[in-house]
Amino acid sequence: MLHSYTSKSPAKIAQLISIVDQKTGNVTKEHPKALKPGMFAVVKVSLVERLCLELFKNFQNLGRVVLRHENHTIAAGQITEMLS
Repeated sequence: MLHSYTSKSPAKIAQLISIVDQKTGNVTKEHPKALKPGMFAVVKVSLVERLCLELFKNFQNLGRVVLRHENHTIAAGQITEMLS
């Protein structure tokens, strides 16, 4: 489930794009096969249902998201780009 502000929608991680260094923000690895806890990454998430979202730079409250699975937080992050 993808949670944003007060809304939630079923979602799935479609693609792991890259791993990012937390301190510098530079890409350290392209197209990783898996992520370990504590890693920072750029991922592509596809939503099953439509959901009102906004880019983080335009509206911070609607631009933050949390991915959860069975009451466990899997990831938290910001929306930097939206694809159709």
